[in-house]
Amino acid sequence: MPSLAIVAAGVVVGFPMLTALALRSMSASHSTVFVGLLPLATSAGAVLRGGERPAAWFWAFSGAGSIVVGPFALSQAGSSDPAPNLLMVAAIGLCGLGYAEGTVLTRRLGGWQTICAGVVDGCRLTNLDRARLRRPADPSSPARNRLGRATLPCDGAGLT
Repeated sequence: MPSLAIVAAGVVVGFPMLTALALRSMSASHSTVFVGLLPLATSAGAVLRGGERPAAWFWAFSGAGSIVVGPFALSQAGSSDPAPNLLMVAAIGLCGLGYAEGTVLTRRLGGWQTICAGVVDGCRLTNLDRARLRRPADPSSPARNRLGRATLPCDGAGLT
C-alpha cells in the first residue's frame, strides 16, 4: 500500500533521520524553531494528498507565521553551512506529508491501525526486523541490541 509507505517514510524514518543528521551540527533549540513550520507543511500535504481545502484566512495566518518563523530560523543558524538548515526543512516537509497521508489513510483503516502499520512499515524500510536484530538460538532469551537492552522483532515473526 503506497499510502503506508508515505507515512512510514515521512514520519517513522524521514523526520527522525534527517533531524538527527541536522542535530550533528546545529543546536536542539535552533532545530525546534523549524518545527514551527510543521503545521504549514501538514496543511500543504493535506491539500496535495487529501483533497482538503482550508479557508483563505487559514492560509493568511499560516503564511504570516511562516514569514516570521522561516527568516528567524535561518538568521539563528550560527554557521555558514546551509546543510543542517536544509536537512531540517526536508525533515519538516517529509513529516508534514507523512502526517497528511496518515489522516487520509485513517479514514480507511482507523487511527491505531494506521499508526501501528506505519511503524511496522518503518521497521521494514530501515530493515530493523531482519538485519539489525539477531534472534537468539534460545527462543526464551530476548535478542539484545548494542546497549544490551532487550529488543523484539518489528513484524512479530518468530514470536509464536
